[in-house]
Amino acid sequence: MQIPAQRQLLVTQLNNDFPADTQFNSITTVGYRSATQDNYAIVGNRMEILSSITSTDIQTDLIINSNISVVAGDRSPDGYDIQYTLLRGNISGSGGFTVTNPSGANWGLNLIGSNNTFTGDINVVSGALGVQNPNTAFGSATGKTIIRDGANLGLTFSKQKFTTNEKFEFEGSAHPDSYRGAKLNMSLGYGPVSSPITDTAITFAGLVTTNSDLTVWSYGHDVKFTNLNLNNKKLTRAAGAFGNLTANAQKIEAPYFKEKITNNEPTTPVYVPVRSETTVNGVRGDTTVVYDAILKGTGTVGVLDIAEGGFLAPGESPGCLSSGNLTLAGTFQAELAGTTVCTEYDQTNVTGTVDLTGGTLETTLLNDFVPSLNNTFTIINNDAADAVTGTFEGLANGATFEVNGVTFRINYDGGDGNDVVLTVVSIPAVPDTGSEQLLSNPLTTLVAAFGALFVLVAGYKFSSKRR
Repeated sequence: MQIPAQRQLLVTQLNNDFPADTQFNSITTVGYRSATQDNYAIVGNRMEILSSITSTDIQTDLIINSNISVVAGDRSPDGYDIQYTLLRGNISGSGGFTVTNPSGANWGLNLIGSNNTFTGDINVVSGALGVQNPNTAFGSATGKTIIRDGANLGLTFSKQKFTTNEKFEFEGSAHPDSYRGAKLNMSLGYGPVSSPITDTAITFAGLVTTNSDLTVWSYGHDVKFTNLNLNNKKLTRAAGAFGNLTANAQKIEAPYFKEKITNNEPTTPVYVPVRSETTVNGVRGDTTVVYDAILKGTGTVGVLDIAEGGFLAPGESPGCLSSGNLTLAGTFQAELAGTTVCTEYDQTNVTGTVDLTGGTLETTLLNDFVPSLNNTFTIINNDAADAVTGTFEGLANGATFEVNGVTFRINYDGGDGNDVVLTVVSIPAVPDTGSEQLLSNPLTTLVAAFGALFVLVAGYKFSSKRR
């Protein structure tokens, strides 16, 4: 049975058991998509859409032979659920899409199908276009994708290499909520990564043109443009992005990014990406620091994970930072300028567990500070009675190391029994000038003084004769 072309279908949840290729003018979802993925989803037989799709999760294959309007919405009042359109099946036909988000939010259409063959253009007027499986998600290479001013393109894929022959046009600036101001975002789909990703790349082999500066962000992927026409505009790698970015065989470096957080948002996580420095002087949630990135500050964070190649530097030369469970596979930078904690030397206060497996310690004496024998410095103050797991690399419990001639002993069972404590066990010897011997022997002092007087007198007489 064929449904008349002007029929509109209003759905919340539907198993499409109409005959395959039944035509619908539009598909609209009322309300917000739930955290349960199948809610507001259409499954079943393939269908043909003639006009529009609004905030719908369609898991069937689709036919489009005209330009389809895709309309997205905003977050639900509780801030959790999102109104956007997911097209999970394969899409065929001669049509394309126009994506808008009247709410101004930064989401719109997600193309998830792995074998799309539609031949029309994708025109993202506002919101964002999200794509998985970039090889074929854009449809036939006869069409093109246009990202208008204020819109974004986001590619999410697993650890694979992709090449897309799609033609792209980028216009204007990115959406204000885009990550680090990027017009083009690349992510893994499994959340942020903490170390370099290998064998993960995307190549834009089709013609890419831009009428404004283009900023690219990537989570560890290599991104390559082989046919990029900048029209005298600038290609920028977003601060904190990592993975290689090349354009027409020229490598683009990312700038170093610095961020300071001073307000309190205890449920907001912190991710410190490569080539960046984040200072937390307020309160934040769980925090991840990747390689070639550093966390500083005097605030409080939740669970703290310092990946291999990352750095933890409490305070702001020096100071104290507080955290929940601490896992440190990177480097702990401890600055010592005196014996008063938080104002003269660094400390991390941990409420929870401490795991230093694979971590390293880097100790610096500031401002020519020379500690006294038996001075102690509690660089990690571990709460409760749980023992520290692991040790800094090359520094077993009780091991010694030297900094500027000062020898420290490290203990992981110091303080009240489970703190990481540095103790001064040796300091540089004071150079021997001979003054102590002179002061302790009066005869030697007298002979030395007489000798000095003789030299002065003889020198005077000699100089008088030269005149």
